[in-house]
Amino acid sequence: MLSTAFRNELASRETQFRVEISTAHASKSADAFLVAPDKYYASAVLMQQSLLIGSGHRSQIIASIRKSKGCPALKDKLILLQRIKYLGQKLFKDDYKKVDMDTLKIRRREIFQLWLNLVK
Repeated sequence: MLSTAFRNELASRETQFRVEISTAHASKSADAFLVAPDKYYASAVLMQQSLLIGSGHRSQIIASIRKSKGCPALKDKLILLQRIKYLGQKLFKDDYKKVDMDTLKIRRREIFQLWLNLVK
């Protein structure tokens, strides 16, 4: 009985730890994407960091753009975030047969809000 409770507690803490590590990794990747000077460096960041659309990494990048004071080559970076591949390489590590193309599109209203935050 005690060992079962211990296993459950250990599994719970391991899950929390994995979530925290994943969040920290995505945050670091979002910061690297933001400071990239152009779309070529930004695409290299996306390719190298093993990010997943289904895990919310893309949404976290968009949220970090919203919080930032400035973002070089914003237009090109937003276009990258809507693509599956760039120069023949996968940008995100998801299985693209399962990714709905409509989920990759960023709405005009959201793009306008991002621009408005950066212009202020």
